Amino acid sequence: MPGMSSPWRSPIPAAKSTSTRNCSSSAYCTAPTRVLVVQRRDNAHWEPPDGVLELGETFEQGVQREVVEETGITVHVDRLTGAY
Repeated sequence: MPGMSSPWRSPIPAAKSTSTRNCSSSAYCTAPTRVLVVQRRDNAHWEPPDGVLELGETFEQGVQREVVEETGITVHVDRLTGAY
């Protein structure tokens, strides 16, 4: 509709730069009696594998890559559980 802004686009024009917007992913991996978590090196907290999507990468590709990078385990992405 003319004059209406999209909820997915900022009404403010993007600045001309080489920077990109970051989109992060996090994997919640389960088996019948287990949950996959990694221990962070910076604060020693246990969390699901996560990271930033690379330019042109789909959500599924990003999740699979991040889990392999952080754990060495290949996973199948079942579904997106939320976007925040």
